[in-house]
Amino acid sequence: MFDEECYKDQNYSDYGVEKSRRVFDRPELTKRPILAWGSFESPENKGINFVLVEGIGESYGDWFTLENRNSGLGGSKYNRPEPFAFSFTELPREITLIGGWHVYSTKVEPFNIEHIASFIENYN
Repeated sequence: MFDEECYKDQNYSDYGVEKSRRVFDRPELTKRPILAWGSFESPENKGINFVLVEGIGESYGDWFTLENRNSGLGGSKYNRPEPFAFSFTELPREITLIGGWHVYSTKVEPFNIEHIASFIENYN
């Protein structure tokens, strides 16, 4: 993820005058900045996301997988095949909702190659 991708326009009111400014807003996971993300997806639209977060006191980061499911709070309107991967446009917002009451629930786990291999075996 490049820094340029983390800028967004933010509207605000300054004594009744509506204004806009560019702000830097890098998504975080477990209170650590996200450096990269991606996904594995099957032809049936099942998938998982993976993210690289900044390491604590080290040069390299830590990889995590995100397994997303329907939580039941959204009814059939939001149902997706399970597990599913968030798209690149959805991920910045959805990451901020992990752990909250939401139409999707996300299980965050340290990256495990056996888990990825099992996903590929089961869904491809």
